[in-house]
Amino acid sequence: MIKGSKLLLDKNCPMCHIYGKCFEKTGLIDEDTIIYYQVVDEEVFEKVDPVKAKSEVAFFNERTGKTYYGVKAFLHILSHNNKFLKWFLNTSIMFFIAEKTYRFISYNRQVMAGRYIDPSERDCSPSYRLSYRLSYIILIALSTGLILNHFTFILDAGEGKFYNPYTEYIVAFGQIAWQFIAIQFINKKKRLDYLGNMSTVSFVGGLLLLPLFVFNALGALNPFQLLLYFSIVVFAMFIMHIKRTKNLGLPFSITVSWLVYRLIALGTILLLTI
Repeated sequence: MIKGSKLLLDKNCPMCHIYGKCFEKTGLIDEDTIIYYQVVDEEVFEKVDPVKAKSEVAFFNERTGKTYYGVKAFLHILSHNNKFLKWFLNTSIMFFIAEKTYRFISYNRQVMAGRYIDPSERDCSPSYRLSYRLSYIILIALSTGLILNHFTFILDAGEGKFYNPYTEYIVAFGQIAWQFIAIQFINKKKRLDYLGNMSTVSFVGGLLLLPLFVFNALGALNPFQLLLYFSIVVFAMFIMHIKRTKNLGLPFSITVSWLVYRLIALGTILLLTI
């Protein structure tokens, strides 16, 4: 167990809470190690790079005065008492994979969490990286399209209709283009933050559809049951979209645009399959 150290985490990041607690439960760090960037005492805050610690978690050793950032902090915690693990995790290929994965998550953690940021506290917003944000938006669109394609396949098979494997991918990327244009007229500065949050809403909606596939595998559901469940998921996404745009300080009109696209896409699909 590492003692006499401090791990600065983002208070608004659910994933930070999870891995922080995992480190505690597994005995890698003691219970006094975790502190939060937004509210940490100035005495500790002055000992780390405040800009770097926003994007990459800081692990400060109070005895040696040494600070590890980002993936190096994780690898130090995970392998501090295991020489083989330390060697393995620091090999070129493993370090490269760990670093890219960590940065992909860290630079997108705010659009993943979608939490309200209290202006009275220190701002722990990560530095902006266009490549990681675009990668996130594209990856989520592909993942959501894959899930919705399976739902469409089940629905079309139940109704005896022709299944088009490209439809949902077109819808997913079409929504990105549609909302990109819409946010240009509302708030250009927040366009990629908004698109990131919108992508998260879409992905959560996709995940909510996964239980439906299990239910259908156990016993085929009829089209009415499938559409009813899908409607409930869309409503949940609608509420989530409102909450996230409100946290971003965006007007309700962006949610109206999001809903209008969904209705147009649904209407177009129905017309083409009649």
